[in-house]
Amino acid sequence: MPNKRHARLAWIAAFALLLSLPAIDLVAGPKATKKKTTRKAAAPRVVDPAISTVDGLRVLTLSGTPRERGKTHGRALANDIFKLIDEFLKASHLSGGPRMYEMKLPQVTMAMSIPPLYREEMEGMLEGMTEARKGKMRVKALKRDLTLDDLVALTSIADSVGFGCSSFGAWGSLTKSGDTIVARNLDWHYIPSLAKMQLIIVHMPDKENNRLGWVSVGWPGQIGCYTGMNEQGVTVSMHDVNAGMPEQMSGFTPRALILRDAIEHARAESAEDDIFGVLRNHTVLVGNNIPVGVPYVEGAQAPPFMVFEYDGRRNLSGGVQLNQADRLRTAADAIAAAGEQKTEQFGIATNHYCSRSSPTRCNRYERLEKALKSRVEDAKPLTVNDAFKMLGTVGQTTKGDEDGLVTYHAVVFEPKRRTMKVAFSKGKASATKSRLHSLSLLTLLK
Repeated sequence: MPNKRHARLAWIAAFALLLSLPAIDLVAGPKATKKKTTRKAAAPRVVDPAISTVDGLRVLTLSGTPRERGKTHGRALANDIFKLIDEFLKASHLSGGPRMYEMKLPQVTMAMSIPPLYREEMEGMLEGMTEARKGKMRVKALKRDLTLDDLVALTSIADSVGFGCSSFGAWGSLTKSGDTIVARNLDWHYIPSLAKMQLIIVHMPDKENNRLGWVSVGWPGQIGCYTGMNEQGVTVSMHDVNAGMPEQMSGFTPRALILRDAIEHARAESAEDDIFGVLRNHTVLVGNNIPVGVPYVEGAQAPPFMVFEYDGRRNLSGGVQLNQADRLRTAADAIAAAGEQKTEQFGIATNHYCSRSSPTRCNRYERLEKALKSRVEDAKPLTVNDAFKMLGTVGQTTKGDEDGLVTYHAVVFEPKRRTMKVAFSKGKASATKSRLHSLSLLTLLK
C-alpha cells in the first residue's frame, strides 16, 4: 500500500493530541507468568441458534430491540470477542499495549459521542457475554473485568489504526447485465484471528426505530459498518484518507457507527441526500472516502456510484463533499479531460481525495482505472467474476511483518439483485485468492 508509513504518522498524530486511541485493544493478552498448571479452558463453544452457515460462511442474525440484538451477539460470540481482543493487545505495534490502553481509555471514551441505540446494543452485548461465560469476564492483560468502555473502544478500532482499501463501481454498457456492480477490498494489518473469525452479520429491519435491514461483512464484537448492503440495495464501505487534523478532538462518533447510521437510513431513490444528512449530523475524527452504490436506473440524473469525502474539517463544506463518477480520476486525468463533457460509466475509490484536496498518486487506483478504461474502449462489459478478478490485481498479501497488510475480504455487490459475492482471506493470503461465496439479501432478511 503506497505511503503507508506517512499515513500511519498521520493517524498517530491525530490521536496523540488528546486520545491516542492506539489503545483500541481490549482484552487479554501479554505474557502472563508462565504457570501452565490449572489453566481453565474458555467456556465450551456452544452452537447458538442465532448462528447459521450459508454457502460455507458463518452467519449471525440479529433482531429485536437494540439490547436484544447486542445480547444475542455477545452470547453467541463471547469467546471469539475475547480472542480478538487478546490478539489485538498482543499486537502492541497497533494497540499500544495494555499499559497505554489503560492510560488512554478514559480520555477516549469521554471524548466520544455514542448514539443511544448503539450504546444500548453494546450494553446488551456485555450482558450476553457475561451470561455465556458464566461471569468469567477477567481480562488478564488488564487485570480486571471487561467493561462497556472496552466494547466502545473495540468499536472505535478503525479510528486509531487506518484501513487501506480499494473499490470501484460500474454500470450501464460497462456491465453485462446493464445493472450496477460494486466491488470492494478491505485491507488491514495482519492479525491471525481477524483472518479466521470473519463472518456475515444480518441486521434485521428495526421498524420501531425506523431502521432499514442490512447485511455486514465483519468480525465478532463489531457492531459498525465496514462493508455492507441494505435491503434497498444501497452499498456502503469504509476507506481511509490522510485528511489532516480535525477541528475538534472531542464529541466525535466512531466512524464505523456513522457508516452504520448511514446504511440504516439510505433509501435507493434518495441515498445521496440520506447519507449527506447522516454524515453532517455526526462529527468524525479521521478522513474517509465512503463509496456508495445503488441500483442502476436508466435515465437517472445521478450515477449509481458515488464517493463521499468526509472528515473533521467542518469549516470545509460542512465536513463532507460528494465526488461522483465523472470526477473520480487522478490529477493527470483531470487535466487531460479539461473541457470534455463526458461521464464515465465507472467510478473508483482508494485512499486519496479528489474533491476536498488535490488527488495524489495511488498505484491501486491507477491500475483499476487503466483496466476499466480499457474495457470501455474495447466494449467488453464486466461480469461479477470479471469484477472479482479485477479486485485480485489490487489485493494485498503479507509475509507477516509488523506493517504487513492483507486483504481480509473481497466483496462484489449486485445492488439491483440484492446479492453479495464474498471471499475471505486464508492466513496471510489476499481474500482475492479464495473462492467466492454467494449471499442473497432477499433470503437473509426475510
